[in-house]
Amino acid sequence: MSARIKYYETGVSFYKPDTHGGSWIDFGSDESYGSFNGAVICVPIDVKWEFRIYKNLGGSLKIGAAYTMESKSNYGNYSANLQPIDYPNQYGSINSGYGLNYFINKKLAVYLDFEYYSGDSKGFSDNLLGRRSYNVENNLVNFAVKYNFKKDKAIN
Repeated sequence: MSARIKYYETGVSFYKPDTHGGSWIDFGSDESYGSFNGAVICVPIDVKWEFRIYKNLGGSLKIGAAYTMESKSNYGNYSANLQPIDYPNQYGSINSGYGLNYFINKKLAVYLDFEYYSGDSKGFSDNLLGRRSYNVENNLVNFAVKYNFKKDKAIN
């Protein structure tokens, strides 16, 4: 299991044109558009599987859920059919990722990690097949150095 606290900026923009055809049988939809920009504090908890690829090179896969709180929310240029904007500023997210670890020695490693987050809906459009939601989605890249402070036990 892995848990951490992250801060990052996020957003989503969308535009769906008016598709009304003007015929007596009109299956079109109204125009919908909007733009959300924000910043979030995210607390992801993952199940992480680490494995060795070759000698000092290891890999990892993870999947989990996160609790996300917006610290900045800017809704701009939303179409009239999406008003009033009443989207939550705290929500659950899902996340997944993969990474590479290179072990320099028993205590020191460097890693490169890629993560994908999918959060709450910040807009929608209706069409013939139903409602399409536009969710905030983020791709994050992490680079870090890991050091193990645990002392090795002496063998008697």
